Amino acid sequence: MTAFSYDGKHVVITGAHSGMGYETTRLLLDAGASVTALDVEDVDLPVKEFLRCDLADPSVIGETVGAIGDRVDVLMNCAGIPQTHPGIEVMKVNVLGLRDLTEALLPRIPRGGSVVNIASAAGGGWEAHRDEIADLLATPDFGAGVAWCNDHLDGLGDPYFFSKEVLTYYTYWRSAQTIHDGVRMNSISPGATASRMLDDFRKVIPEKTLNGSYEQIGIGRPGEPAEMAGAMLYLGSDEASYVNGHNLYLDGGFQAALTTGQIDVTKLV
Repeated sequence: MTAFSYDGKHVVITGAHSGMGYETTRLLLDAGASVTALDVEDVDLPVKEFLRCDLADPSVIGETVGAIGDRVDVLMNCAGIPQTHPGIEVMKVNVLGLRDLTEALLPRIPRGGSVVNIASAAGGGWEAHRDEIADLLATPDFGAGVAWCNDHLDGLGDPYFFSKEVLTYYTYWRSAQTIHDGVRMNSISPGATASRMLDDFRKVIPEKTLNGSYEQIGIGRPGEPAEMAGAMLYLGSDEASYVNGHNLYLDGGFQAALTTGQIDVTKLV
């Protein structure tokens, strides 16, 4: 059993095949939700409906939206890919596809509903790219977003980090608008988490940097996907009815230590 009830609620969740998405889906089912699961891979859980959806393809997103019912009480955006993929593909899945799906489903979410996004502690430096992020989010559609990324992405550092910076900002920015329709939008920002994506991070992030982000700081271990799922359930639930525009760090205390100057970042690079 879970601490939050989703009885009678229709939840759409992306990235339900594995990791945080899988664990969140599992808890949603335990909480009584009717779940429509979206992923590029099969979902081995007793969901009401599984729709194969590639967030890198706007035509597939459109077909998926057409197959989803008229009412969606909660949307949980868990799908994402790491920087071991080409940068433009990272942006398509982590930002542009997420935005397309979210904006298409928002009119179906009634007052009291919510959207919860999985951002990342990797997006904590979003303020340094505030202008670029706002410029990207001003693009009117998927194609224009791709064109913007093709023109600008090379100068914005690690594409995964930038994608999560954009998602953090998108949550803050859009939540101030969606709440006028009674729909809350929040996000979580996990630190290093023991999912299959952690293996991808080890291929591109120096071991000293990645391990140092959790071994010597805070709780001292990577998080578990199930530990992230509980926070997702809370933010999407009626119990979080006064929580809007919040980005919840789930990083074992890394952000707290960083913010208060207790981390020597030069020792992590």
